[in-house]
Amino acid sequence: RGINCGRDLRLDQRFCDCETGNKHMLGVKDPYMSANEIGRIGVIGAGAWGTTLANFLARKGHDVALWIREEEVYQQILKERMNRTFLDGIDLVPGLKPVRAYEEAVSGRDLVLMAVPSHVFREVLKGVRIHLKPGATVLNLAKGIENDTLMTMSEVADSLLPGESRLVFASLGGPSFAREVSL
Repeated sequence: RGINCGRDLRLDQRFCDCETGNKHMLGVKDPYMSANEIGRIGVIGAGAWGTTLANFLARKGHDVALWIREEEVYQQILKERMNRTFLDGIDLVPGLKPVRAYEEAVSGRDLVLMAVPSHVFREVLKGVRIHLKPGATVLNLAKGIENDTLMTMSEVADSLLPGESRLVFASLGGPSFAREVSL
């Protein structure tokens, strides 16, 4: 069967050319992961929302690395297990690993959450993309559009991520109340 489309492939057919526009290969695992298949997670951005989701996922037993831009926030999390700057009063689980390099946060990760503001999304994704493993899922948490181009984050990602890398890109929408989720 072709992944995602449900069509049967002939034995001599290597690719499905269905209406999805994707070239589904025989023998290729479905790119959508179940919760049980997500082991290693990278979160890019340690604002309130990024820290909250990183902490939540680490609390659920996932191996989570949180990339932090600000040295002060990095030191707070490393030494106090708290992000006093963006999420004061919320204890962070010991399994949450603060990191300063994109490579540490992203390399070999099954799922990467992009929790950076839309005005720096392009710049950060440029730095992150070379470290993404093939087949990884990138989940955008940024709201809004890019200031200069008026592109959505999905459009920015399409322009930066090569089609042959077989990455899955998705966006999480809706209101986000980091403090309420943290509790």
